[in-house]
Amino acid sequence: MLYLTIIKKQTDMNKLETLGLTDVTSKTQKKNGTVCYYDPITDCDYLSYSSGYVRRAYTKATHYSSRLHRTIYQLNPTKKTTRYYKGEGYPVTERILIHNPGYRIHLLSRAVVNYRKNSANTGTLTHVIAGVDFSESINQLNNLSIYENTKTN
Repeated sequence: MLYLTIIKKQTDMNKLETLGLTDVTSKTQKKNGTVCYYDPITDCDYLSYSSGYVRRAYTKATHYSSRLHRTIYQLNPTKKTTRYYKGEGYPVTERILIHNPGYRIHLLSRAVVNYRKNSANTGTLTHVIAGVDFSESINQLNNLSIYENTKTN
């Protein structure tokens, strides 16, 4: 069983390496159980927290000043529920926490592919970074199916 777990973890890491992500986890993040991956194609960070959250983060200058602003999106699936306060129900959206590290990595890889596809389709993706042309990689993403063979047990 341990052998299968190690193989699964290596497969998940290979998936992120294949997508070109780099592990940039700091000492503090590692101590807290957080893993951070950097995507040089979209200039985003993807974070996997031991608490079950999965997020995408990027830094851009605001349109009204040159100050940098850090934007963080939650990538966890959601569900609609009702919360009650003083006997009255209110509809709310809750995040579904993912406690399985392998599935968090799977969710990250899906998010990377989807974000790259959407960025390429909207023209906001820079195809050349540091002199390296990623046009071919972007074209390959359109044919990549990351959903294959990803059933979790």
